[in-house]
Amino acid sequence: MEGIKYRFTVFTPCYNSATFIHRVFKSLDNQTFRDFEWYVINDASTDNTHQLIEEYIKAVDFPVVYHNLEKNQGLHNNINQAIRDARGEYW
Repeated sequence: MEGIKYRFTVFTPCYNSATFIHRVFKSLDNQTFRDFEWYVINDASTDNTHQLIEEYIKAVDFPVVYHNLEKNQGLHNNINQAIRDARGEYW
């Protein structure tokens, strides 16, 4: 299968997720299995979700694909983009 780079893609769509995005980050960071990418789309949040994700990216030792959208695209568009771009065998 072309484009496969990781076993899994963990997709996290975000919109004003500052109060709970840390749970996803901590869960992924605690994994011993590291053959995955974290694919995050911040869908034009108006809180500090972007700043938190930027901090997490600096702290991790696994690949992160991050899109910080300036205009809200809606969940269905976020999912479609992630499906097109994901490099994991499983999503």
